[in-house]
Amino acid sequence: MPGCIAWPGGLGVANVFACALFAAMAGSSPATCSAIGSAGIPEMRKRGYSGGFAAGIIAAGGTLGILLPPSITMILFAVAAEKSLGRLFLAGIGPGVLLVSLFGVYAVIHFRKEYAAGRRALRQDRRDVGDFSRRDEFTMAERFNMLPRVLPFVLLLTGVMIALYGGYATPFGDRRARRNFWRWC
Repeated sequence: MPGCIAWPGGLGVANVFACALFAAMAGSSPATCSAIGSAGIPEMRKRGYSGGFAAGIIAAGGTLGILLPPSITMILFAVAAEKSLGRLFLAGIGPGVLLVSLFGVYAVIHFRKEYAAGRRALRQDRRDVGDFSRRDEFTMAERFNMLPRVLPFVLLLTGVMIALYGGYATPFGDRRARRNFWRWC
């Protein structure tokens, strides 16, 4: 369709971002791998990703659950070490965003290499190595029609982050904790 841009490796990047968002919500790496992998791996396999690469994207994205706030591991560490949970959460954002972007870049680069190798094998051997001929492209209207499906998840994630970082959902939920948080920022 005119005006639509196909982004090779975009499904891998979307799965990395889905893992990051789910990891931020659940705070657990195994839960992230299970939830996103059950839908992401079969879809990537259908689109020509190799099985190992599809599983690797989900496994790498799942590891973000331990780093991105609200991480269960960070909460347990903060309680055990008597450290500030807000500061631990803030410390996890930078490395988490860096890893998400690096995983996304790697997914694009590696998929392009796999795509080129698959096309060469398809031309040489005339065997089916993946569904490279079909391209799913969406118009902007179709993309906006998908927005109501994603919007509740984004609003929930935003509410959780505001509650956690604003000091409204802390175990100590008093005014002093909130005032200290905003002063620290």
